[in-house]
Amino acid sequence: MLEISCFFDAHFHFFECLKYEKPFDSLGGFEKYYGCSCAHSVEEWYNQKNALESENEAESLPLSAGRIHILKSFGLHPQNPVVENAAFLENLLKNNELDAVGEAGFDFFTDEFRQNFDRQKEAWHIQVELAAKYQKPLVIHCRKAMQYIFQEINTLAKIPSVLFHSFPGPIEEARSVLCRLPDAFFSYGKQILNGNKKVLSCLQNLPLKNILLETDAPFQHLKDERFTSCVEIKRVYQAAFDVRKELSAEIIKNNFCTMFGL
Repeated sequence: MLEISCFFDAHFHFFECLKYEKPFDSLGGFEKYYGCSCAHSVEEWYNQKNALESENEAESLPLSAGRIHILKSFGLHPQNPVVENAAFLENLLKNNELDAVGEAGFDFFTDEFRQNFDRQKEAWHIQVELAAKYQKPLVIHCRKAMQYIFQEINTLAKIPSVLFHSFPGPIEEARSVLCRLPDAFFSYGKQILNGNKKVLSCLQNLPLKNILLETDAPFQHLKDERFTSCVEIKRVYQAAFDVRKELSAEIIKNNFCTMFGL
């Protein structure tokens, strides 16, 4: 039985979760919870901001009581790289409204995504440069395109911290990253529960100081599920600890705080 008082979710989407649940009700049983929420459109950003402000005004809720902490990220997602939002992203950075930049990266998982390569590349360069300029952590989304990440490795080295969200492996690619970015982080969610061999290999072999856990809520759910709840971070912790016995809640906490500068 997992006995942990504080959970750290490296990547989820607060406003998207509202379509399926009330996140603060779901997380009410946690003594403390920290999560980094990514938004990918101006509308989503303001909807999230309004929802969080509304929750914070109710003094009895865990957000205002200091039990739930939502870190905020904004990115030009490679599946829909709206480069026109670059000015909005930089304005958020200028006003110190962000804890991280992203999701940024490349996604060649489908032919449709691959056809957007030029805009993906433009959005990627914008975000890498802004993260370096404003010294903010960068959250990376990458599927079937690691060669383009390596092309920017020198600039990534100038960014305070880099997170490969839902990293699909293999372990050889992660090790190649760590040769150039020794303090990069790799985050895992329900792929662990799916028994993904590449993910399990990474989890078993990466240095403990480079591992984080996530839900990607409400996305990344199992086949028989409609969505993933924020509270599923507890299930991810248990699965990860079963795979890697040396991994602990304290290690995940320290890694999360290092990644996001807490």
